[in-house]
Amino acid sequence: TYRLYVTNTTGSLASFNLQVSGAPEGWDASLSASLINVAAGSTEMVELALTAPGGATAGQFATVTVDVNGGGASDAIALAARVSTTPKIYYFAIDSMSYNYLTFNSVGTGPGHDGDWLMPNIHNFMKDSVTYTNANALMPSATDMNHTTALSGCYPGTEGIYAVGVTFNGTTDRGRMMTQRVSLNQAWTLDENAAPVKIQRVYELAKEANPEALCAFLSNKPWLVVLHSDPATQSAVERSVSADSCPVYMPQVQKYILGDPPSDSDSLLDPMNTCMLVGGMRHIITEKLPPQLFPEPVVKAHPLLKLMFEANMFQDVTGLLRWLLPVNISIGGNPQTSCSDSYLGNALISLINEEDPDVTYTNLSELDMTGHLLGSAEDLTEWNTEGTATPRDDKSSINGYALRDDAIDVCRQADIIFGQFIDTLKIRGVYDSSIVVMLADHGMHNYKRPEKGYEVLDNRVLLRKNGFVMGTDYDYDEGALSYDLVYSRDKKNLPAIEKVLEEYTVNDPVEGTV
Repeated sequence: TYRLYVTNTTGSLASFNLQVSGAPEGWDASLSASLINVAAGSTEMVELALTAPGGATAGQFATVTVDVNGGGASDAIALAARVSTTPKIYYFAIDSMSYNYLTFNSVGTGPGHDGDWLMPNIHNFMKDSVTYTNANALMPSATDMNHTTALSGCYPGTEGIYAVGVTFNGTTDRGRMMTQRVSLNQAWTLDENAAPVKIQRVYELAKEANPEALCAFLSNKPWLVVLHSDPATQSAVERSVSADSCPVYMPQVQKYILGDPPSDSDSLLDPMNTCMLVGGMRHIITEKLPPQLFPEPVVKAHPLLKLMFEANMFQDVTGLLRWLLPVNISIGGNPQTSCSDSYLGNALISLINEEDPDVTYTNLSELDMTGHLLGSAEDLTEWNTEGTATPRDDKSSINGYALRDDAIDVCRQADIIFGQFIDTLKIRGVYDSSIVVMLADHGMHNYKRPEKGYEVLDNRVLLRKNGFVMGTDYDYDEGALSYDLVYSRDKKNLPAIEKVLEEYTVNDPVEGTV
């Protein structure tokens, strides 16, 4: 299929005639409309479907010409197609989605069953697919490494990508740690002869098999899009979509509220996360003082604030004011930094209809962002339902700040987007001849807060107690908000550092001795 856009540049309504010619014998070329009326200054879309004859063999080629006349002007465009027996490949990743979510009922508060699933579209797909119920993330909570693993087949420890966003790059002359942006220039592994080789993703393999293959990468996380589509480090991915990088036919990104997707039927009743400023102060105080001096918050909905936001009253919010807004509104109010899953899903469907890429990797990350800010809902046993039917007021036994309903709503929206994607393939008639991989890069547990009786481990404190000083014996970075990375300055220290970390024991109120 091809989508053609006819623009009327005159000052009044105009009619346009379209004709297609030149199709080889046996090929069918049909326009969705041959006569269209276009208002002054407006644009209308016409779709052309070019179908190969039954029994066509790989390599058969066709060109057609579309002529358009109207509005005192004429134009023509040549289009081409080649028959291929290679299936299209689609990866559809939901960032931070534990398999547990696939076991939930439609409300998200208990086990589901046929006819009552939180994510019914994925369950329908599972009936057509091979499903791995015992798959594990290769890194506990690491976006960049696990997505790269899915694309390359390399283990994170041997693919050269060790951190999220940035990675260790040695020390300065004064001994300070340096970092650099993660890129595919670092993505090297060893071959069977222990010689270094640059890793190959499925994109590179597709290009080797067919140099004409079109490859695409889509994600709400801009740095991940840069990692896998930067022309300075690779040439295979030619189409990328994020908030600030997309083909010209994509719509403008829209503001949204993180945790309140379009499918959320009761968004005005949802609890809202507190602002970053108050949240930061509360974190500092609760870490230092007995919990009874600073009780857990009961944050209720504030419909007026939401209505003000939706009316674009905060269109020009400054950086300072963002600290005074609920953080989930602040993020959605700046979609050029991180677009919504809904936008990305629409972009995926547009990309398929417009350009029909051969290999596509789509990563919906709103669940991950929601989890980091508002809490994860993947563990049914963690929550007290408060005797109500909805998860809106449920309380976490390990983290009083976690909001369950938001993650449930985002999961439901991700499933709707997946269903729309599958429907698109079926409408185009390519579902049965495509390879579709639905996956997650990792899950997410809620932070076990110390005022709930849990010990929070700081590797720097632990290592210092055992004689290893940060900046002298090792360097330290933090990824994914709570994942520690320790780089030894002297490899001789590595066994001892590993021993300290691996042998440390805590008495967890739920898990016992760990």
